[in-house]
Amino acid sequence: MYSKSIRNIYKLVHSNVYIMTEEKRICSKCGKAIKDDHKHCPSCGGKVVDQEEHRVHGVKKRKIGLYFVIPIVVILIIASVVIFAIPFQYKATEAYDVQEPYTDTEYYYENEPYDALEYYYEEEPNTVCAGHSFWTGACNEWKTEYTTVTKSRTVTKYQQVQKSRTVTKYNTIQKEKEVWKKDTLFNMWIGKTQYWYKV
Repeated sequence: MYSKSIRNIYKLVHSNVYIMTEEKRICSKCGKAIKDDHKHCPSCGGKVVDQEEHRVHGVKKRKIGLYFVIPIVVILIIASVVIFAIPFQYKATEAYDVQEPYTDTEYYYENEPYDALEYYYEEEPNTVCAGHSFWTGACNEWKTEYTTVTKSRTVTKYQQVQKSRTVTKYNTIQKEKEVWKKDTLFNMWIGKTQYWYKV
């Protein structure tokens, strides 16, 4: 009975060891566990390898992948900062207005005085005889009559005379100059950067 128990324990241990050993062998292509002693997977034909070897190979592949991914991510971050955040200098044209003087002739009217002869009418009194004496014939009654007389006088009048004078005027002239401005590469690429503007 003792020997029978030992045999049973041996079978159990042996079967577990076999299962563990077999379960460690998998297909490198589809990942299916291979229990039999096959070199290739019966399902897909992939190479059968140890599970630990497959895991180590996968870790190595992931490490190799990280070696490529990390520099690419760093390069993308640096490129994003350069494109979107760092401003670069560029030449732009700045337009501005300037007041330039010039001389011009201006015409105007002015009232100038002059002497003129003005005629007017005036009533002048005259004493005339209104009646005579019967006996002597002398004038015994007088009356005043008015006679309209034309007279003249010098007066000052004004007339408009056109004159001219030289004056200074100003013209608004637009000029341009080159200036240095800053903007990001992204704005330059999408056409948002202003290369000409007026102040």
